[in-house]
Amino acid sequence: MYALYWQHKKKRHSVYIVEPAQGFYVQTLYCFDGKGKLEGVDFEIGTNLGWGHRAEGPVDGDGFDATRVEFFRTLDGKAIQRPFGPGEVPPSLKPRLYPTMSDLPFAFLLDVP
Repeated sequence: MYALYWQHKKKRHSVYIVEPAQGFYVQTLYCFDGKGKLEGVDFEIGTNLGWGHRAEGPVDGDGFDATRVEFFRTLDGKAIQRPFGPGEVPPSLKPRLYPTMSDLPFAFLLDVP
């Protein structure tokens, strides 16, 4: 796993986490407000079979509300129909939510609001 952190004009914070694995990867972009509360998530799983699944949307008290969900070709990122074989995306491969920046596993390394 590796992560990137940046702050937008001393207001909003973003954290990008990549988790490579054998046969697939998981990338998640977390967007936090100026107080460190999670506002939105962009989530992507790519497979070595040439397709992936992505979802993006806001986060509120009820959790992640994906406003865009699609399958895509990993070669060029273009949207495709659901590939043959995959059923529902397993819960373990849905975005892990960190309600605040201080909940991140590496928060002690950051200047958390």
